[in-house]
Amino acid sequence: MGLLFWTDQVDGINEEERSLALNTRERLFAELYTVSCRRQAEEVAATKTKTVDWDINSAQRAGTSGGERFCTILNKLHFCQKLSLEIASNFSLVNVSRTFEVDPFMHQFNPQTF
Repeated sequence: MGLLFWTDQVDGINEEERSLALNTRERLFAELYTVSCRRQAEEVAATKTKTVDWDINSAQRAGTSGGERFCTILNKLHFCQKLSLEIASNFSLVNVSRTFEVDPFMHQFNPQTF
């Protein structure tokens, strides 16, 4: 959960503290990856010992087992953080250029901006 709120832009810390923070983040990623892969292996092993169930097997072939979904989310976490920063910077440009105020339609769409 801490990775969702992680930010690289922290003011007032020295290089040693920054290095410690980055190492902590890398260890969190490694731990989450290890846990999710172990969970996926357990799910696959449990499925092989049960009777054949088409829904379970097709779900795993499609990459929808719990471990695979978790790995997919984890792999996209960094991309989502970068995307949220891009969206925030784009809306900052909209506020600076006063686009919502100039365009009547956009102003009606988001009047509380100005």
